[in-house]
This record gives sequence, structure tokens and C-alpha cells, in this order.
Amino acid sequence: MKVSASTNPPIESQMLSYIREVSQLDIDYIHCDIMDGHFVENKTYDYNLIDDIMFCTDKPLDVHLMIENVEQDYTKYIKCGVEIITIHYEAINDDEKLIKILQDISSHSIKAGLAIKPNTPFDRIKNILDYVDLLLVMSVEPGKSYQTFIEDTFEKLKEIDDYRIFNNCNFILEVDGGVNDKIAKKLKNIKVDIVVVGGYLYSSNSREVGIKLLKY
Repeated sequence: MKVSASTNPPIESQMLSYIREVSQLDIDYIHCDIMDGHFVENKTYDYNLIDDIMFCTDKPLDVHLMIENVEQDYTKYIKCGVEIITIHYEAINDDEKLIKILQDISSHSIKAGLAIKPNTPFDRIKNILDYVDLLLVMSVEPGKSYQTFIEDTFEKLKEIDDYRIFNNCNFILEVDGGVNDKIAKKLKNIKVDIVVVGGYLYSSNSREVGIKLLKY
């Protein structure tokens, strides 16, 4: 199982130094949490800081757009040359528009990710999965660090993995929210591919040990 280290919760003035530090560890991605203060309550940085982040890490960037103006802004992240761009299903109330955006992201050799909130049923997005390289399942309400993993997420993930196997789907399954080493062990058994860690890693007494506990 791979680990994507979130840029949240460090405050912006400390974020780049934090990214430099965790990039020396056995992580696989830097998870860029982009929040606009509208789609979610909190507000963070935007595409203007992506170049600075890329300059201070050799890890690929896993960009998670928690924003309302997806149609207007997603192309700005394409131009940055990141590895993954994930948009929220709930931010676009039109499946045709959503599919076009996902196709556009993929056409630039960037993995097209789709995120769903805890209350969004998996059934609602099945018709879109052919256009998805990565499915991000939120295990907390997006926007804030240090939330508790929602236990019902395990059942949703089992449903998704069963569907993935039965239908020979190749999308990557990623989980974000409240993940710690104990939760990670259960997620491995469900065949989750990537876990996003924020508060767990940031607050760890030994971040190196924390990563080992997640991965091994």
C-alpha cells in the first residue's frame, strides 16, 4: 500500500519545510489539499504555490481539488504538470461535464481522479468509472484535519473493491481522512492502493516509524 503525505495540517509558512522533511521518508506522493473556503469551510493555497512545492520535493504530486469552480480552475493544475488531479463528484452536478473534465485531464497524461464524500453512495458514480484512473473515497467530511475515521467507510470500500474485481476495473483506490496505522492495516485487507495521511503523520513522535507502521 502506498502513502500520500498531505500538505494539511501544517500552516502555509511551515508547509514547504514539512514537505522537504517528509520527502526524505518512504512516502510515495505529496497530497496537495486545495481548499477554496466555499466547497469546504477551510481555505488553503492554490495553483500558484504548486511550482514551489515541486521545487522542494522529488515525489509526484497528488492534487485534491476541494473547490467549487472546478471547470474554471482545473486546467491551471494541468499546466503545473502534476501526477494526479482529483475533482469532487459533488462539485459538478452534471455527469457529462464531469466526464469531459476527466477526459481532458487524462488526455494530458495525468491520472484523472474522482473523489466522493462519505454520504455519496458508490452507486451514484458507477456510470463514470470508465473515465476514472483513481477513485478517492473520503472517510471524513473533507476540509479539516484530525477527524475520526468513519467506520461505515469499510463497507463502502469492500463494495467498491468487489465491483472493481468483478468488472475487471483498473482504477486506483485511495482513502483520505482519519487514517492511522491501525486503520491502515484494515485498509490493506480491503486492497486499498493509497492512503492519505495528514494529522497522523504530522503529529507523530517519529515520522519515519509512523510511515513504516502504515506500509509494513
